[in-house]
Amino acid sequence: MLGAVLVDNAAFNSAAEVLARDDFYREAHRRIFDAMAALAERSQAIDLVTLKDELIRGSALEAVGGKRPLRWLVDGKPLPPDLPRRPIYWQPDGIGFARLTVIDAEGRSAHSTVRLSP
Repeated sequence: MLGAVLVDNAAFNSAAEVLARDDFYREAHRRIFDAMAALAERSQAIDLVTLKDELIRGSALEAVGGKRPLRWLVDGKPLPPDLPRRPIYWQPDGIGFARLTVIDAEGRSAHSTVRLSP
């Protein structure tokens, strides 16, 4: 649910009607939910940048695992989280084109479209 909110902010309002912070098992997820609730209450966008800023404001960034160096997406879908200093592997669906995006810890992104051939 928390990841879905980053894709579609409207998902938070729907989820908040049936979920509360204590519904999350991990404390880190509770703090992320709290930060999203604070942003939603102020009618601010919930994205990687605003969420990180809110976690910093509440002194919770390190408690939720700190900042990851890079996040990878293929055609807008996130790849599984990588382990530090480990290569990320991705199996394309087939030939054609794929849009690769990388997002750094500050929320800045870069992308490239690559051609996949057999």
